[in-house]
Amino acid sequence: MPFYYRLGQLPQKRHVQFRRPDGVLYSEELFGTEGFVGPSSTMYHINPPTQVYGWKTLYSTKTEYVEVDTMRMRHVKSAPLRPFGEAVTGRVVLFGNSDVEMAVCNPSEQMPYYYKNGQGDECIFIHYGSGVCYTMLGALRFKPRDYVVIPKGIIYKLVWDEAGARAEELEMGGPKRKPSRRAKADPGWKPAGAPDSLSAADMPLGKFLLIETMNGSHIGPPPRYVSKAHGQFLEHAPYCERDLRLPVHEPDSRMPMFVEAYGDYEVRVKARDCMHSYVFHYHPLDIVGWDGCYYPHIFNIDDFSPITGKLHMPPPIHQTFEAHNFVICSFCPRLLDYHPQAIKVPYNHSNIDSDEVLYYVEGNFGSRKGIEVGSLTLHPQGIPHGPHPGTTEASMAHDRTHELAVMCDTFRPLFATKAALGLEDLNYPASWQGEHFPRLAKGEAMLGGVPLKQKGKRITARFGTLLDAFDNALPPASSVSQTPANVWAPNAPLPEVKTNGTHASNGKARKTRAAKPARSRRS
Repeated sequence: MPFYYRLGQLPQKRHVQFRRPDGVLYSEELFGTEGFVGPSSTMYHINPPTQVYGWKTLYSTKTEYVEVDTMRMRHVKSAPLRPFGEAVTGRVVLFGNSDVEMAVCNPSEQMPYYYKNGQGDECIFIHYGSGVCYTMLGALRFKPRDYVVIPKGIIYKLVWDEAGARAEELEMGGPKRKPSRRAKADPGWKPAGAPDSLSAADMPLGKFLLIETMNGSHIGPPPRYVSKAHGQFLEHAPYCERDLRLPVHEPDSRMPMFVEAYGDYEVRVKARDCMHSYVFHYHPLDIVGWDGCYYPHIFNIDDFSPITGKLHMPPPIHQTFEAHNFVICSFCPRLLDYHPQAIKVPYNHSNIDSDEVLYYVEGNFGSRKGIEVGSLTLHPQGIPHGPHPGTTEASMAHDRTHELAVMCDTFRPLFATKAALGLEDLNYPASWQGEHFPRLAKGEAMLGGVPLKQKGKRITARFGTLLDAFDNALPPASSVSQTPANVWAPNAPLPEVKTNGTHASNGKARKTRAAKPARSRRS
């Protein structure tokens, strides 16, 4: 994060004696990035952080991608995923590349260990469920729609609220016990924010979308929203420091930053594309104080203030976070474009340098059909995409949207996993087929002041001249004052159309004939 924060007990200066109540020195640790020139925090441990043992490699975490030579639009439905594992072992990677991976998780049980990602930052979007993220720098209570940003190297554990018990009670409420899913004892229980459609058998402790850096970069706010000199959020930013929730040390609320206890505590570390296990002889949360600019934090998507415009704004206005070679955006409920002739769904576009993944959280996404809660769509670079048939006209009557979605745009192609293929809607690439202009099919559309469908007649065009089925010339759209064309110069003359006598059609050149003068058909 760009700004300084401190928590707990600290000495007056760095690198000076700082002693425990028993007279023993606290163990100072510099937790830094980019060597010694990047953001860092200075921490004070009860125990030397180097005292670990029992290290071993557990399993590979390297993702296998499939259909790497196939480029098509994809729609993956994550709702059918059954609850499985805990907040680490239950992660199902769906898309990724050498810069970023995207996974979903429906944990059915609590984590029995602490965890550290030694490869990259994690941005955990809580779709539903609530609980406490206990970290080495303090506790963070999370809830639905939270982005939980955990920088690389931070030790943490996600503890979910269960039926009849809050996370604080489960983790800090008594003697150590084997975690259990209490929800099984209460069939009517569901996580905070969970959809009503979930059955008791399919009820996880929660659900989240994980966006993880794979290139060693860090997730932070877009640089254009913070001061270059001081890192302060600027006035035009869609959120600011007041919207962030930072770690706390609240022992009375069972949300402590440190726990002074001894025994065998497992910490799993993801590094070198493997999961490793280490054993601490003391509780992993043993930091009594720290300060700096490197720490976990939470931002709730409801605190994002959408930027709107008179005409449709491009996706960068939704940007929330950024890392090397990818960005994270938040599509939130907002007012739609207010120009009297605005088209309120996104225009067709080819973002030729990016792949785009959207995770649909809730609401009605105006430009898409067949999308459900938990859907993920992939639109790869090189293929234009845009509104589904009929959605453009349907959007005209609306002045706001209630959609909620998280988007990740990458600057390298994304690849699917076997898990994604097992959840894929194979009909999605064909979903753009069909009638894009329902008013045309109903005979309600006008072109040049003439209905485009009148008693069986059809409208054709030759090189800019509008003709009906009997070669009668029709007036240009820009000359009709009653319904001016939606152009910046509504009454400007049409440009002269120059041709070389051939017309490309289906990849072949064919001769054309000049338009016949207007004439009426004999009765």
